[in-house]
Amino acid sequence: MNTISHTSAVQRSLEVSFETNQTLTVMYKPLTDRALFDLCDLNGRILVTGEIKQERTKVDVTDLYPDQYILLILDGDKVCSAKFSIDD
Repeated sequence: MNTISHTSAVQRSLEVSFETNQTLTVMYKPLTDRALFDLCDLNGRILVTGEIKQERTKVDVTDLYPDQYILLILDGDKVCSAKFSIDD
């Protein structure tokens, strides 16, 4: 079973942390009703995408391999990002 490093990344109003080894918690207060997230690998491939409708969004990362990833938040004309790692 993979474990996830319990580090958090903070940029402006974006915070990323791990609630369990299978759940990424994204803390972000959306400015619009069209806020989206993309979870990408370091090559830019989008692996998971979804909507952000409230300040706390949970993302299932069970299918991700140990590696480094980037979370992008697209909210109107605002873009935020956070880099995180899943450790073996």
